[in-house]
Amino acid sequence: MVHSAWRVGASRRIAHSCAIVAALSACAADQPLKPLIPRQIPAAQFAPLAFTADINLRTGRIAITAPVATSADAPTLATAGAARPVLSLLGAEAVRLVPSNYQASEVGVYAPNKIRVTFDITIENKLPFVAMTTPTWPASPAPGVILFPLDYVTTMTPGGVDGSTGGVIVEVPVDGSVLPSIDWNGTGATGSGSPFSFFNDIGCTGVTSSECFRWEAFDLTIPPNSVSTTRTVGFDIDASVAQFRARMIVAADLAPATVASPARVSGTVISPTLGPLAGVRLVSLAGESTTTDVNGLYVLNGLAPGAVMLAVSNLPTGCEIPPSRMLSVIAGDTATVDFAVTCIATTGMITGTLVSSVGGAPIAGGTVVASTGGSAVTSASGAFVIPAAGAGVGTVTVSGLLAGCTVTPIPFALQLGGALTLDIVANCPAPVGPGGQD
Repeated sequence: MVHSAWRVGASRRIAHSCAIVAALSACAADQPLKPLIPRQIPAAQFAPLAFTADINLRTGRIAITAPVATSADAPTLATAGAARPVLSLLGAEAVRLVPSNYQASEVGVYAPNKIRVTFDITIENKLPFVAMTTPTWPASPAPGVILFPLDYVTTMTPGGVDGSTGGVIVEVPVDGSVLPSIDWNGTGATGSGSPFSFFNDIGCTGVTSSECFRWEAFDLTIPPNSVSTTRTVGFDIDASVAQFRARMIVAADLAPATVASPARVSGTVISPTLGPLAGVRLVSLAGESTTTDVNGLYVLNGLAPGAVMLAVSNLPTGCEIPPSRMLSVIAGDTATVDFAVTCIATTGMITGTLVSSVGGAPIAGGTVVASTGGSAVTSASGAFVIPAAGAGVGTVTVSGLLAGCTVTPIPFALQLGGALTLDIVANCPAPVGPGGQD
């Protein structure tokens, strides 16, 4: 969804849009023209082109939904001539906004009776052949792809329905209870991010908030199928506010670019008790999947650069599924993600015999101990059974041996409910014959 702005009061729409891939080259040949924008632009007129972030302070959940306007019903861009500009307000077909790292301050830390809510935003370019660059329109306060909060209101969920579970969210009339914080800091330079007039060639001194907006600048270029660097934005809200809504505009020009190389993710899936886990399935949100080998290693190839969510399944009985992992992958690069899996320390069986290195004579009365739990004493034939040894990776040690006999700790890996045979040979000195000779 690639939106353009419109000329207020126009009686008809002006055909202007360039198809993202097929028509980009034709559009690029024209010189970008400045739109004819009236001096008063209420924020509500651009609301259909904005990404909507619903923030719930009770749950700390941020839900971002795409613009409601489509390429068919979006208002059109009026230009001074026939040439068509290569510029847009970007919608869901072009970008995705990924929130993370929600934080809320205590009341009054930054301003009396106010709570400061901050979160990180990453812009994902979903287009395979198009790069995003500094917008020609709206007017840009700095180089880079621009994000700015169009409006921000308190919301409520009637009947006590929690908005995070899909309840109806109702907007409360604007009363100043929610305002952008200084975390909208532009490029990060001192004084950057202060209110800017995006839609009119006027300053912001004494101008209403419907014309001037704080802003955040992202990368100079976001390549095809990739994600931007992460930036932090925020809002100062009254302490009485439990949830609020912010509409945000993504502004960027579009430029033809080459196809991005695929990325991949590799790593291990290991349990502290069972060791490397084989046959575990890893799947991305986009549907790519792979399984771990006998060493717990996996490689997931052919990923589109950008945000990737990895989930783990097909774990051994008694193992807990770890949380899914979100990461950003870069074209042509390999990211590393290791999973540590918690498994219940259930048992298995270890059996075997204990004999001397001298003639293979059985050793009775030796105590065989598994480091994961469980022990047994050898019989007259040297046999032992540990019926409930702790499953996992560990070592077996032996004590109570004949004088001079030793056993080096023996490593083992015991599966849940499995059985393992360990025949142990103690290193014993040869018997001394008459006269001190062997």
